[in-house]
Amino acid sequence: FSICHVGGTYSLRVSNDCHSKKQSQWFYFSCKGIKKGRFRIGGFVKTDSLYNYGMKICIQEEGRWFRGGENISYEKSDDSDEYCLSFTYRFRQPYKKTYFAYCFPYTYTELQQFLFELNRRKLPYLSSCILTKSLLKNNIDCLTITHG
Repeated sequence: FSICHVGGTYSLRVSNDCHSKKQSQWFYFSCKGIKKGRFRIGGFVKTDSLYNYGMKICIQEEGRWFRGGENISYEKSDDSDEYCLSFTYRFRQPYKKTYFAYCFPYTYTELQQFLFELNRRKLPYLSSCILTKSLLKNNIDCLTITHG
């Protein structure tokens, strides 16, 4: 991300997704110390978005995730072929960190906890193994589900 602040509007720019042809969709950022702000996120290339049909921004405040934001729009930028997502948000607790995301994050830690619980149950139709490691040396798990 790159960020610029001018008169109550925070302009951000997403980077392209890895190994893609200039595709960008996902965002995840935090801020604090703001009472109300207009956020403008540029760098998207899709010509349409679910935000044009009522989808809200994922927001985490006070430890819980919910959908919110007002005056949400997804439009073509005036000065390029890219598209821009804009929304306004009034912070409930301005001096605590608030997170914004395209969708509810599901962390690697949460996945590993879920897989641990599944394996602990010793289900007769489920087996798992580590298929390989990611570039960051995280496990890439393989689950096999049979009819039992």
